[in-house]
Amino acid sequence: NKLLRYFQSEKLGIFGLIIIITAFDKSTDYDIYNIENEENYKNNKTQKIYDNYIKFTNETEDFFDFKSWFKDEIELMTANLYLSLRAMIVQNEKQRKICENLILNNLDLKNLSDFDYIFNTYIDNIKQSNINNKELVDRERDLKINKFIRNLYNMFKSLKNHILSSAIICEIVSIIYDRQKDKGKIMDLIDKGNPHFTITEYEKKYIRDQDHNIIAMEIVRYGLNNDSPT
Repeated sequence: NKLLRYFQSEKLGIFGLIIIITAFDKSTDYDIYNIENEENYKNNKTQKIYDNYIKFTNETEDFFDFKSWFKDEIELMTANLYLSLRAMIVQNEKQRKICENLILNNLDLKNLSDFDYIFNTYIDNIKQSNINNKELVDRERDLKINKFIRNLYNMFKSLKNHILSSAIICEIVSIIYDRQKDKGKIMDLIDKGNPHFTITEYEKKYIRDQDHNIIAMEIVRYGLNNDSPT
């Protein structure tokens, strides 16, 4: 009754109940298991890529050093680019100086000749992506319930522009899981989760038939289309 009165007073409607069901459906032991496996796979794959890079560069060092070859090739390409541009567009000393600064004295272009810099930037981007898409908090207890709470909060916030109160979140957890949560710690638990938009933003995706009539709806992460239908 408390939950239904809250939904009525806040005008959350039937879609609010759909959000609760969806948040629960995406917070099962099966989901936790798959998420843990996926996160471990990404981290292990990233490390393996880095290890293979180190092995490759070490093995070429005393044979035909790849990093030296790469540096020479990029610098030759840059020099040829400068000569081509100078021949095509440079008409006076001022233009020559501008072209020289754009090509020969450009730090970003110089960095391109440093393969360690290029590869480390690539690895850093992968690691940042892994961090941005990390759902679970390391060494956290009650993973399933905590994931449900964060899903619930984020879905209502992004889909209904509504901030659920700590009291009503505790009420929902009590109904579904028969567990009592400390109201004072609910927001701390939510803040402890990953705030990145790939984790917290959701949208409605409508499925239509050949006549463009809506026949189903999904709640999916922003930019993703592979979640289960609701």
